[in-house]
Amino acid sequence: MAPKRESAAPAPELTPLSMEVAHAFGSLSGRALRDAVMFGDIAGQFLAHPVGRQMAFRHLVGGEVSFASESSKVQAITACAVSRDRDVLAVCELCEESKAQVSVYELGPMAS
Repeated sequence: MAPKRESAAPAPELTPLSMEVAHAFGSLSGRALRDAVMFGDIAGQFLAHPVGRQMAFRHLVGGEVSFASESSKVQAITACAVSRDRDVLAVCELCEESKAQVSVYELGPMAS
């Protein structure tokens, strides 16, 4: 008579991991990125600048910082520009496999 096998318990499901940037040290981005700090709203209360592979928006009065979520395929920000009326931000990004993309963000009136 063969020994009785106990049924294995089902493997627990893993929950997806997510992280949020709380603070950024430095602003290392793409090569030769110049003039990369700009006002990010019509009222001039936010500064927009690249931090690694993300864009940061710093409120000048309160000091709070928020970050734009970039794709995990983005390796570096190579250029960024804001429109004259400060309602659109274009960010050029170097991605995996030597591909590039341009992300366009609608800034709108962020003044508080």
